[in-house]
Amino acid sequence: LAATLKSWAVLRPVCFLENVDDANNFNPLTKGKVKMVIPAGMKMKYVSAGVDVGKAAANILASPSKHSGQVYELATCMHTGLELADILSAESGTPCTYSEALPRLVMRLLIPDLYHMVRFFETQPGGYSADVAQGRALVGPKAMDATIWFRYKGQWHNGQGFGEPDPPPSHAVGSVGI
Repeated sequence: LAATLKSWAVLRPVCFLENVDDANNFNPLTKGKVKMVIPAGMKMKYVSAGVDVGKAAANILASPSKHSGQVYELATCMHTGLELADILSAESGTPCTYSEALPRLVMRLLIPDLYHMVRFFETQPGGYSADVAQGRALVGPKAMDATIWFRYKGQWHNGQGFGEPDPPPSHAVGSVGI
């Protein structure tokens, strides 16, 4: 980049908070549960792909001379899986538990790249060199952590809002009520 461009910057976001509600990867956010691929007690750095990455990019583009030649690993918070469950419990009003999204053996056999990524994070505390304070400063005063992200999301994957009552049970097709 330096040889071909007058002004450049690289923004490398870390693990996305949105990964806790990712049905395309068989991980929808279901009531009372939060899952990720990391062990429950392991710290992981996160950023909101849907909000904070855009804010950081906009701030870089707004001040190109200030950020020229910089490489930013972007993280705005760091949480364990157990912390994610506690935060989701507080924000949703529903007691939540944390579990690993895939058993380790299944991950190793079926998705070896994911398995090795998780192993890397287990051997490298925090996983990234990203500085959370620097990331929050780059994003601005409304940078998200898990509390703000869950509050912003406000609902389970099925669309039921946090704190809303469960819908009444549906009756089986063809059943007759008395």
